[in-house]
Amino acid sequence: MKKVIIYKTRTPEMDQVPVVEVFLDETGKVTFSGDQTIIENLTHDGIFDHENHDKTLFPSDGILFLQNLKYHLTSGYLNATDIVEGV
Repeated sequence: MKKVIIYKTRTPEMDQVPVVEVFLDETGKVTFSGDQTIIENLTHDGIFDHENHDKTLFPSDGILFLQNLKYHLTSGYLNATDIVEGV
């Protein structure tokens, strides 16, 4: 199983708090755990493909969706990790 963690940065402490975990199972299915508002935004709006800005990725795109989360979530508020393997 593979996983990406989405963190929210709290100010003024500037510490990062995990708010969503995105999982990819062996069959390529993406599932989520955590903040429902963030999950709904990702599943309904999708994210841009880092290499093809004309393409929008959704959880149904599997590994591509996970790979692109770190490029999509790069603000001072939300950030995503690289893919963590074997979780």
